Amino acid sequence: MVTDTREVEMKYEAGPETVLPPLEDLPRVASEAGPDELKLEAEYYDTEDLRLLRAGVTLRRRRGGKDAGWHLKLPVGPQTRREIQAPLGRSGRTVPTELASLVRVYTRGEALAPVARIATVRRTRTLIDEAGKSLAEVVADEVSAQTLAATHITLVTWFQDMRPGGVAGLVLHTNNADEAFQTLQARGLNTSPVESAPWGRYLTFFDPDGNGWVLSEAQGEHK
Repeated sequence: MVTDTREVEMKYEAGPETVLPPLEDLPRVASEAGPDELKLEAEYYDTEDLRLLRAGVTLRRRRGGKDAGWHLKLPVGPQTRREIQAPLGRSGRTVPTELASLVRVYTRGEALAPVARIATVRRTRTLIDEAGKSLAEVVADEVSAQTLAATHITLVTWFQDMRPGGVAGLVLHTNNADEAFQTLQARGLNTSPVESAPWGRYLTFFDPDGNGWVLSEAQGEHK
């Protein structure tokens, strides 16, 4: 069974000195349960030239948790996306027909395949009222990511001026920055020039969500 919902996502910026306050002091909160730990794994699908990414579309296959299954997110307005979910079913890693048809306008006949895998350790704290009912959940995610090619992704916190609504500090490693620059430019992605640093060479770019990426080539003893 396929479900269709609207997702409204608000992102806020918090400095590195921010500390989560005692949640039991919040209005109506009588107690706190948890943290409960859950492990999630998601594979993200796209065409070889990342047409979904460039269109702001997300297609993933998630295992673990209450919403395990296929998730398709389509942009419909500011901070709002249409989310369509389908069960994992017996098709393995084959994209369900219903979802494949919805992204055909973006893929234009190109094949869909896994391009990245994200593993998440999610710790959830539940706020409970005096009647024992759940008021809200506070979630902390520890995320690791990898591309499904000869590269890998590292999540860092070097950047102190993250813009509201975006993330900076996503580092993608490559063996050849010049070739990566030419490939990204040929696929329509606007990037910085390749620049030099004491540890190697790098370029930067932004994805459709406004996230900042660094594509780095380590050299010498920094490899």
